[in-house]
Amino acid sequence: MYKGKNTKAMLPEKFTAPSFVSTYTSTAAGKLFTALVNVKSGKQDANTALREAEESMNKTIEADAANQADYEKNYAALKTKIESIDADYTAKLAQTTNKDIVTSHQAFGYLARDYGLKEISIMGLSPDAEPRAQDLLEISKFVKANGVKYIFFEELVSDQLAKTLANEAGIKKALVAPRHREENTAESIEKSLRTTSFLWSKSRSVQEGDAVWKYLNRRIPGIQQIPDDIHYANAQYWETDESGKSHHRGDYDAMVVRGFSPCGKLVQMHTTYLTPEGAKAEVSNVKKIRPGCGFSSFAFRIGAPTNGVLGLCEGIETAIAASLLHGVPVWPCHSASVLENFQVPADMVDAVKRIIIFADNDRSKVGGGIRNTGMLAAQALAKRLRKEGFRVLIMVTGRVGDFNDRYNDLRQAQVTCDTPEAAAPDVSQEPFERKFRNFG
Repeated sequence: MYKGKNTKAMLPEKFTAPSFVSTYTSTAAGKLFTALVNVKSGKQDANTALREAEESMNKTIEADAANQADYEKNYAALKTKIESIDADYTAKLAQTTNKDIVTSHQAFGYLARDYGLKEISIMGLSPDAEPRAQDLLEISKFVKANGVKYIFFEELVSDQLAKTLANEAGIKKALVAPRHREENTAESIEKSLRTTSFLWSKSRSVQEGDAVWKYLNRRIPGIQQIPDDIHYANAQYWETDESGKSHHRGDYDAMVVRGFSPCGKLVQMHTTYLTPEGAKAEVSNVKKIRPGCGFSSFAFRIGAPTNGVLGLCEGIETAIAASLLHGVPVWPCHSASVLENFQVPADMVDAVKRIIIFADNDRSKVGGGIRNTGMLAAQALAKRLRKEGFRVLIMVTGRVGDFNDRYNDLRQAQVTCDTPEAAAPDVSQEPFERKFRNFG
């Protein structure tokens, strides 16, 4: 099956099919290739693309069962590539501080939704739609107020309005065009994983008085023991300029935590750059994960499930605070999108019976409205895990914030009540969470 020049979708190398198969399989190939292109361009989310690809594979196998092994092999390769793209988007966009993008027309809804971006379009959903003068004025104000540096437009669509707005706002245009150079994804992933293993081998356990110990005591006052899965490291800090060239900006004290895939493979490392005094370092991206890990599902495993219970959340400090508050191990998953994709490790399926999701109670402006990204991700994950047979409880703080915020609120209340020596707050008598759903 082919779609365009030299673009193979999912058929075996040598294939001779009966005539009744040819029409269907050509259509299936088109669907598979379109799924990959749409994920790369941000026009379709990875989960939908994989679901459609799997459906196409199954129907093709029904029509040509003799080549089932080849179909499944090539589908697996496609799945790996799509998951790699998703992970790459997650890692790189997580490092950007400005989440606002201005486009010629509203073509990247899935990209904005899944990776926490805010898309402002000049011409609405259709490339041919014409904006009102008032719309252009409002977008110009937004661009100037939010430090937007580029307007993205497509090479096949007139750039006249984008050019006009760019001139008005004093910014540049960025051409959105197909990339003609195919990156060696497998090689870049392998290089990233080797670097991750090397960095961890050079780290050590946290010691009282070092930068990580000071940082965590700033963020989580009263913490008496740092989990063994959190390490101190002396880490290099690199930045990439607009041309793609990397520059070494210095060496910093750092907190590092390993991330593992559902099959237990080391695939990620979270690094927080610090000063010797335990404050966040003055760098563009204080917190980084490794790019191109090749997995859309991973977790920073802090502790092991206890009595069949495992907690999940987004941030590392949130995980430590939630664990102190509720006495259960909590694994941070870095972001809402990675949390939503969490899979219970294969070797722990029988050991884990109940899962508590400590959802961030956040607010994001999306399409002119307000979106609780953390809660939506938690609900999607809970729905899937329940179908897999797990009992799931979602917990969220009563006000906007996360469980680290709540921990500090409760501890401050104890200090105010003349108990400055208090360690972790006692919340056994204080039902501060809103329990959206009971275990079941």
